[in-house]
Amino acid sequence: MKSAASVRFLLVLNAVFGLGAGVGLAVLPELFLSTLGLQTDQVGTAFARLYGAELIGFNIATWLTRNDWPPSTPIVRGHIANEGLTAVVAAAAGASGLGNLLVWGLAALAALFSLGYLTVALQRDGGGLAKG
Repeated sequence: MKSAASVRFLLVLNAVFGLGAGVGLAVLPELFLSTLGLQTDQVGTAFARLYGAELIGFNIATWLTRNDWPPSTPIVRGHIANEGLTAVVAAAAGASGLGNLLVWGLAALAALFSLGYLTVALQRDGGGLAKG
């Protein structure tokens, strides 16, 4: 994933998926969660909306930096963490019997995005993830 075009594709694809999920969670959380085979109460709905708002904000930032080269370090590191943690949480939910097969699909998609960003981070700056 060394080329600017492939990194831009990763940023655009992730921003589109992230904005879609964010809008779904913020506007229609019950429908979004029921698609994954999940049910919730009013507290869960409120937290789903909050997470949706966070996804919208983070992915607007991702979209706005899609043409930056090299890619923005905070965006790349943020997506490594966000997508990696999303993969772990979704996989844990699926392993405990929550939701349907789409929960596992979400885990796999998030893991792929996280690995994509990890590849970007390792290839830039000689792999210095700890650099500021």
